Amino acid sequence: MIPTLRPNEYFGQYGRITKILLVKRTPPGGRGSVLGLYITYYRREDAARAIQAVDGSPSPSGGGDVMRASYR
Repeated sequence: MIPTLRPNEYFGQYGRITKILLVKRTPPGGRGSVLGLYITYYRREDAARAIQAVDGSPSPSGGGDVMRASYR
């Protein structure tokens, strides 16, 4: 899955990526699991562009989920 996210069709369109980390968590209460995707860009400006483009947009998984993006 991670190599799929690097090209220009996905997160690579915002700049050079140095690292991608995918974390799956199960919140307390046993609700459905949550995926966290942490992307590190070579330049801070590229990260800012990615955050602006992605934050609040519909999740590609559908189901009415919304993607959240921020600096970490």
